[in-house]
Amino acid sequence: MISTIQAFPTTDGIFVVWEVAAMIPDCLGFALYRQQQGKSATVVDTWVGFEDQAQGHKPGEHRPSTEWPVQKTNWTDFLAPIDAPVRYGVVPVLKDGATKVKPAYSAPAQWTEYVSAMPSGPLKPWFNRGTISAQWLSRAIGKDKKPAQTLEKAISTKGNKIRDFLKGQLGARLLALLADAKRASATSISRSTSSTTLS
Repeated sequence: MISTIQAFPTTDGIFVVWEVAAMIPDCLGFALYRQQQGKSATVVDTWVGFEDQAQGHKPGEHRPSTEWPVQKTNWTDFLAPIDAPVRYGVVPVLKDGATKVKPAYSAPAQWTEYVSAMPSGPLKPWFNRGTISAQWLSRAIGKDKKPAQTLEKAISTKGNKIRDFLKGQLGARLLALLADAKRASATSISRSTSSTTLS
């Protein structure tokens, strides 16, 4: 059913795309599976249900893609772990009666190669996250009457969840570089002190 599937690391997740060899009868979408190397596969959640479920949809609600299938042939996994390689597979989700759905089979028949969200190669780009058109940020701020001031306070508060999420991989990398520089400086001072004492 699935002719090809590939996964491509991005600066803020992993982009997965697949092709279907032919039309699949009663197919309403696809269940996406993620497998971290050395662990069992898990079903990836989605945030979009079917059109007739919109009325009861709560802000930020998510369900396994076996229930709310991906209704296209690509998906960006923003929750992929950055510290371990992962691979992906998809299973068609079929209509099951008037109101139910079911995966066509219990596990993917085809998987992508293992990929990592950690930058690699001669040039390693690191990025933070933006705030434009971000539903998660709107939910995090809530119904505050002064959202700009709330966001500014969050960004300037060490340990704030919004601040930590916005800094993304760039923030983590900068902190790691600063820690490395601090250790190198301490080692250099220690060697210099030892050399002065001996002389």
